[in-house]
Amino acid sequence: MIRKPVILVVGAGVGGLCAALALRRAGFAAFVIDNQPAAYLRAQRVGVPLWAQALRVLDRLGLGARIRQLALPTLRCEILSARARVGSATGAPAADGRWAPLATMRVEQFSQGCGAEAFVVDRAELEQVLLEALPPHTVVANCKFASMTPPQASGGLTRRVRLEFNDGRATEDVQAALVIGADGKRSVVRSYVKRNAAWRYAGYTHWQGIVDVDPRHHTEDALFPRFVAREVWGAGARFGFMPMSPGRVYWYASVNARRRGEVFLRPFKRVLQERFRDWPHGCTVLLDACSEAAIVRSDAYELAAGADPTLPVVSERIALIGNAAYPATGNLHQQTCMAVEDAFSLAQSIGRYGLKDRTALDVYATARARRTLELASSHARLLARIAQWERPLLVRARDALMTRAARQPALQRLLTRLGAYHAGDLPLSRPARAFALS
Repeated sequence: MIRKPVILVVGAGVGGLCAALALRRAGFAAFVIDNQPAAYLRAQRVGVPLWAQALRVLDRLGLGARIRQLALPTLRCEILSARARVGSATGAPAADGRWAPLATMRVEQFSQGCGAEAFVVDRAELEQVLLEALPPHTVVANCKFASMTPPQASGGLTRRVRLEFNDGRATEDVQAALVIGADGKRSVVRSYVKRNAAWRYAGYTHWQGIVDVDPRHHTEDALFPRFVAREVWGAGARFGFMPMSPGRVYWYASVNARRRGEVFLRPFKRVLQERFRDWPHGCTVLLDACSEAAIVRSDAYELAAGADPTLPVVSERIALIGNAAYPATGNLHQQTCMAVEDAFSLAQSIGRYGLKDRTALDVYATARARRTLELASSHARLLARIAQWERPLLVRARDALMTRAARQPALQRLLTRLGAYHAGDLPLSRPARAFALS
């Protein structure tokens, strides 16, 4: 299958495909393996929010215009209360009967005033665009990463990786100049990186899905206004939705659960309908319209208290990207964006410094450490704790606080930092040709 030293990407999600594409554009022989069948890889349909920084990377890869054609732009984000009507913490209705947000943020705040740069796309469609941009046979499905040897066993320049095939074919060994772990929060590759880090269940569970709705619901005064993303906060739970295109809405929900896996076994739909039965803003409309098979569930994880916060993401001939490097809770909708950033930043470092030594990996790790730790850990965790409060007194205080916080400069600075990544060029320098495509 693969006969010469290559860069091997483990995981064919958005981050893994972006890494392979960026490395290919920089001149490297990069291949992707995934233990799922090819049909399954593009079958799980959920919404993926793409903010300005990820779109800049996709622009550099020549795919930005095509991605923007897949969805409507999101121009405004609103946080609403599950218990109060317009302008009142006591629940008194407004004169026009509409619901008012606790906080409103323009997407321009996420993109440093560079215009509306936020889209919610179908992950299956996004991955298909990335897959079509790669040369044929770059992605090998039904192929499992089994193990790898230390680089010293191969003269220090490569690792021998053992691959196993789910379709009954014999195992195969591949010489890899670099192994990139893009295999998510349960990463197998991460176990080969020496790090003192432990992940713990964050205390709540996520569900998400995509629903077809009547396009008439997309008017400004309707349930799901076009160009507006909304998140409803209640006691110990949240429900959000983002229009993707006329007639399609992405929804997600988070509910406190003290023990991992507690209660939440299929059927999910009945449990969610009961949990959000009295919630306003169209939450029940979306749940009623969503089929059971279209609901995807995942537990939230975060860095355990007392764990090493430095989180090394590289080792000898190994690099981690996305959730494999730092499982994030998704509260800032930055998981996919951070994986895309990681992939491009790693390809830039490799293109500039090559793979003859650790320079490229160390530069990548240093460049990503501060941003990922700040955005994927601290702010996401703080937001989750506040948003998931469930005691009545705390919920009332939180709702009042959010209305004031939306006007504070500190929030503006946080939103600005979210979009602070600027993708540069993909250099093909002289050292890079050590493992470049012929």
